[in-house]
Amino acid sequence: MPQITICMKSISKREPVVAEETLDLEHAPADVRSFITEVVKACVKSYKARANNEILQALSQEEIDDASVTGKIGFGVNYGEKQPVLSKAIHNAIQCFEDGIFCIFSGDKRLEALDEPIELDKPFTFIRLTMLCGRMW
Repeated sequence: MPQITICMKSISKREPVVAEETLDLEHAPADVRSFITEVVKACVKSYKARANNEILQALSQEEIDDASVTGKIGFGVNYGEKQPVLSKAIHNAIQCFEDGIFCIFSGDKRLEALDEPIELDKPFTFIRLTMLCGRMW
């Protein structure tokens, strides 16, 4: 089972701006498309494990203050009964990559095509790009 390191931006003020996380992948991906697929599989598996073991807890004032910076205060719990559908999550992630909603860096190199080969020995960074648009009227 291959293991990769990904970097994710943290929204908390107490933690580093970019935090590293290690993921265990089922299969070693050869290109960007299979890499995105394997990362989504690992994230959905992790989400389901957390959802089955979560206990509702009260938030401290510091956690409320940190979350208010982002505009969303919540317990991090999925309140619905819906479970993620893996095939839809994979399709959505690939479509978002193609549409430029997020980009992936392998070390210092930006991965730009779904059929581009990848090397697993470098850390990966996912960056979500925010649309800056407003009303015209």
